Amino acid sequence: MEEKKLTKISLQTLLLILAIIIIIIMIVFIYKINNEKISATKKSTELEAQVHILNSTVNELQGKINNFSEKFTIDNKKNEGSMEQDVFNVENLLGMWYETEENYFYTNPNQLNIKNVTNNKLLVDLYITRTGDFNNFEVGINENSGEFEAITINGPSTDGKISKINGKFEILNNTIKITILKSNVRDLDSGSEYSFKYHIKNSDISNYLGTWYEMKKNSSERNPNTLNVTNIDNNKVSFNLYLTRIGDFNNVTVYISNNLGRFEAITENGPSKDENESKITGYIELKNNTIKLVIGQSNVMYLDSGSKYNFEYKSVDN
Repeated sequence: MEEKKLTKISLQTLLLILAIIIIIIMIVFIYKINNEKISATKKSTELEAQVHILNSTVNELQGKINNFSEKFTIDNKKNEGSMEQDVFNVENLLGMWYETEENYFYTNPNQLNIKNVTNNKLLVDLYITRTGDFNNFEVGINENSGEFEAITINGPSTDGKISKINGKFEILNNTIKITILKSNVRDLDSGSEYSFKYHIKNSDISNYLGTWYEMKKNSSERNPNTLNVTNIDNNKVSFNLYLTRIGDFNNVTVYISNNLGRFEAITENGPSKDENESKITGYIELKNNTIKLVIGQSNVMYLDSGSKYNFEYKSVDN
């Protein structure tokens, strides 16, 4: 009986010890879990604080970027406005433009003559060597570029139709770029490009207004050759030409660029060499207080191609 009692007490003691150990393990485990939860909460709070700081920094940077972008846009618009004023200013565009640095007018290089500018619309002559003259065509400029159509009477076509080109006109970095988009002109292919970099601006020609003579004395009895400049508007010159024993060429208009200008004129009182109207083409040069006139082509009787006249003396009455 005594042995059974001891065994029962020992089993109870063992169970008690096991229970205590289990309780201790649970307490430790719960404590550990609680510490981890507290640590995780602390880390979460720290991360939220860092996110808040980052958001504040991002907002600050975004504000700076917006301010810079707004300032850049305003400055850019100012620059664009300034550039447009430079590009479309008559003083900056009017005149002769060349692909080469030197002015070889007499050897006929590729050249572009901007004769007039009105409300972003250009009046242009284009000469392309061994191809032809494209005269008096207009280009409407919008954002530094525009498209145009031009014809030539001295450049043969490839299809028997009117010799015509369509092209694009661009103003880039003080250079005028011409791109041929479509062409039926012989030796002028679509895609051809020309860059006119060298600009010679017009000089003041207002002092050429008046009547000019080849002879020093104004002798109306002897009917000297005379050239009467009737009007000058910027670089647009109107004149009447009288050539002794040949005829009168009245109301002739020429646009002067780099002191030079090409013209076409007809006369009603000078007989022609053929059945067509009496017509001449040529150029005048205003230089050193002299007007030089050279006849290019002529079908007028007694007036040969290549004829030259120098009007050196201006009437004192004008």
